[in-house]
Amino acid sequence: NIVVGAAVQIRANLDSISGLSGSHNVYFNATQPLRFATVNASGGETWYGLANFPYEQGSLVGNPGLANPDAGDFSLTTNSFARDKGLPLDGGCDCDFAGTPRCDGQPDVGAYELGLP
Repeated sequence: NIVVGAAVQIRANLDSISGLSGSHNVYFNATQPLRFATVNASGGETWYGLANFPYEQGSLVGNPGLANPDAGDFSLTTNSFARDKGLPLDGGCDCDFAGTPRCDGQPDVGAYELGLP
């Protein structure tokens, strides 16, 4: 997943969600720090940054290098740091949103696979 926004804050109520996890996402947030929170039964919150949030692994922060998001082109550019940073699926081969195979063992993060060079 690639999450883009002026302020990204994610809150999770641990009493109503089991098995919470996040992995290999890209967060692009240019104006405010990325924050995560867990909420307990009494409503108390514990806030974290990406580096110390225990439910998010292998994710990155920065401009993912999307080709032309204003025109609806969310594919990655060749110099994107999100290339080959996705989590391989157990089946070994999957397809992206456009049907392009992700079979090289290290998929790109996001909806579209850039493909082999």
